[in-house]
Amino acid sequence: MLPISIDRAVIFWQYDVAKNFSLILCGINIRVAFTKSTLVMQLFFLGYFLSMMTWIGEFYLQSNERLCNVYTQNSQQNAGLGLIFIAATVFFIWMYSNIKNRSLY
Repeated sequence: MLPISIDRAVIFWQYDVAKNFSLILCGINIRVAFTKSTLVMQLFFLGYFLSMMTWIGEFYLQSNERLCNVYTQNSQQNAGLGLIFIAATVFFIWMYSNIKNRSLY
């Protein structure tokens, strides 16, 4: 989420490939970790991650300056809305899956 990394991923295809590869590896690691962790650990890490994702989305929305050189102000605000939407969606999916599996009790 560093603006310089976002700029480089848009300009240089090598950075974009590295970014996508690292996202896939992170997703695999998170899935393995979540299946082995307790509900409290899941809530701690997911809560921290989603609160930071929501905060950065709000920061993108409220910033009057462009934070990335390759994006317009409108694109930055759309990214902020998208981050907030994704954070809320991930939270509700996590809640639904835990209620469905009855692991909240």
